[in-house]
Amino acid sequence: MTDKELDMMRFQEMIVEIQKKEINWLKKKTEELEASNAELLEALEKKDVLMADYIYRYTCKGCGAIREVVTLRELTKDQKRHVRNGFCPSCELKRIMKGEK
Repeated sequence: MTDKELDMMRFQEMIVEIQKKEINWLKKKTEELEASNAELLEALEKKDVLMADYIYRYTCKGCGAIREVVTLRELTKDQKRHVRNGFCPSCELKRIMKGEK
């Protein structure tokens, strides 16, 4: 084998090692998130209802559907403007599929 071929093989081996490390890290993070989700679900089951302090209702610019935004904290003016000028999830998906966004 030539030096170039050996270098390519080493490079590919390095890429495989990096990918293995990334996969292990992602598996670990997934397990952590699943455990966290289980704890949250358990807490919600005990509480029965999620108590929201603020509920904002806006009309979708695309289809006219009423969107409801539920938060624990009050939205800032910028956040309210962002939500008010936004689209509902189905219109947002349609826009992405059309390539408008």
